[in-house]
Amino acid sequence: MTRDAEPALECILEAALLAAGTALDMDQLQALFSDPPPDRDALEAALERLAGQLAARGVELQSVAGGWRLQVPERFAPWVTRLW
Repeated sequence: MTRDAEPALECILEAALLAAGTALDMDQLQALFSDPPPDRDALEAALERLAGQLAARGVELQSVAGGWRLQVPERFAPWVTRLW
């Protein structure tokens, strides 16, 4: 990637969702971009790609009533709950 190249859409979405620490809706995700922002179909496709990329990892992309969020998959609960 060159210095001026924009990162892949799913990478931008992943970074924003990680930084937000809460669910972001489509309007919030579109607001990350300057005019014109990606359309909702492009964002949905990127979110689906991101979900696929994260499928075998320690974090998952989850669609919730308020939008989209990154979370720990349930299968890791036995270990993660020991943090508290």
